[in-house]
Amino acid sequence: MHNFLLKLRHEFQELHKRPHRVVYATKATTIGEVIGMLAEHHIHRVFIVNDHHEKKPIGLISLRDVLSELLCSV
Repeated sequence: MHNFLLKLRHEFQELHKRPHRVVYATKATTIGEVIGMLAEHHIHRVFIVNDHHEKKPIGLISLRDVLSELLCSV
């Protein structure tokens, strides 16, 4: 059963191109870079971390946040 679940998870990740690791950004990351991460990895959320070494989560940017920012700034 365990092998079946591992195989199923692997096939799902390959089919949907899900990232194998958490996608993260820092406060210095631009909105354009975040949009690129969302599109490249086919995800809806990017974690904001304090720095690239410690990677302590301090926030989250969702696809909805990005769309709201773009639509409100027009």
